[in-house]
Amino acid sequence: MKDRIEFIQKYNKPVLFAQKNLAGFWYIGYNYTINVYNGSTCTLEQANKLLFKQVQVINNQLVNLFGVSYPKLKKKQLIALTSLIFTIGIDKFVQSNIPRLVKEGELVEARKQFAKYAELGILSRRIKEEIELF
Repeated sequence: MKDRIEFIQKYNKPVLFAQKNLAGFWYIGYNYTINVYNGSTCTLEQANKLLFKQVQVINNQLVNLFGVSYPKLKKKQLIALTSLIFTIGIDKFVQSNIPRLVKEGELVEARKQFAKYAELGILSRRIKEEIELF
């Protein structure tokens, strides 16, 4: 999971004092929103621990989604999927075509779906790298 955490850290700088994200939620660390409010703070060490926890949750969600197909995914694909879920959230990911395409082995088509998020202007540089990884 270290590689996935490092990829997310590459595009996200930790916030040690609560700020609002684009969706209007208070967050600290690397976009951690649970029980965060105006005035919340964290240390860099706490931010890194929270990110590790977030990536563990995403990993569990990937295992639940892909079951036996999960081990067949390459390291770079897992980085790309983890980063995408971190960015758009699990609900939007599940509603996308990507999980179905991955389960069906249609990885080229799944890769193309990443581009839709770049078109929406969601961290296009990161999405482009995710596409390259996937």
